[in-house]
Amino acid sequence: MRPSSPRTPRPAAWVLIVLAAWSATLACQAARRLLPTEVPPTLTSTPSPAPTATRRPTLTPTAMPDITALMLRPGDLPKGFKAREIRSLDDEELKKLGMSREDFFLFANEQSRQVISGFRTLLPDRSARQDADFEIADQQGVTNLITSWIGTDDIRDSKLLNGFEEIGDARLAVTIGYTSREHNFRVDGVVFRRGSIYVLMTIDYPEGYKPLAKLKDLAAILDDRIQEDPRVSH
Repeated sequence: MRPSSPRTPRPAAWVLIVLAAWSATLACQAARRLLPTEVPPTLTSTPSPAPTATRRPTLTPTAMPDITALMLRPGDLPKGFKAREIRSLDDEELKKLGMSREDFFLFANEQSRQVISGFRTLLPDRSARQDADFEIADQQGVTNLITSWIGTDDIRDSKLLNGFEEIGDARLAVTIGYTSREHNFRVDGVVFRRGSIYVLMTIDYPEGYKPLAKLKDLAAILDDRIQEDPRVSH
């Protein structure tokens, strides 16, 4: 019998909230850099001569690095996987978050009914990296993130996956059995941070079948790609 298809992933609401907070942090930092640094003169009862006008230098926010190339690519996957659009993404909402569709990926193998999906995003500062590491260390939080990502709450089992110790500066991987439309599936997922890049990656497949690609191998490919970019790898 041909295996049924797993559910199409959708971004978890709280994931977008976190991303919104990071985007807000970026906006605040940029705004602070544009504020004048001069202290206004103290007002006294004695008239002061009018100050001589001086030319104030134009302040420009620090540009964020372009991370378009730091992505899982079709050539990284076994034959049979084709790129698919995540239709639930809202372009206007993504724009507000400083993101785009290019930050997300989804590849599907129609014959095996297996799906590889996830996203990567830029963490703007040390505080955001610390917050990400805190969330990554929480197994239940990562499990909730992955099940929200694939759009299910009918969980049968969940346990840690080993062998990811070399992935990222911080990482946690789990395998989750779930039921959708009266069929059993399994999703292997990893969340990791390397430098200032945060990644979620999953492989979704029918229960009882082997995934055509190993999650650890795909995570290592993207992790290596990030490490090769000195702008974001430290």
